[in-house]
Amino acid sequence: MLPAPAPQRPSAAALDSPPDLRRRPLRHQYANATCVDANADAAVVAHGAKCFAKCPQPVDKNTDCWLDCYRNTLMGDPAQNLTAVDPAAIIEPWERAFRENDPAKGGCPHVKPTVGPI
Repeated sequence: MLPAPAPQRPSAAALDSPPDLRRRPLRHQYANATCVDANADAAVVAHGAKCFAKCPQPVDKNTDCWLDCYRNTLMGDPAQNLTAVDPAAIIEPWERAFRENDPAKGGCPHVKPTVGPI
């Protein structure tokens, strides 16, 4: 068994970051992963809607077209006149998924972690 790594002190640069760039855990809260992922994916799809609309199967996440659009939306694609999605546009619905329990407010059902085999 390896020893636990020594705690690291935040760098001076990290401490000098504007408060909105410092991420802190909201709390120890667990939410349905499928729901959390869907919220983050929805933000990417909304930003890259013109790319996804060109796919023969625009809602099938298993197609090359969908995966290409997802990547191009994250990174930006000048050939498609597609700017990269602002990270905050993905982070906000992801955080809301944990903060809220009501799906109508963008929340996801809270769950308790399981220990051992599922």
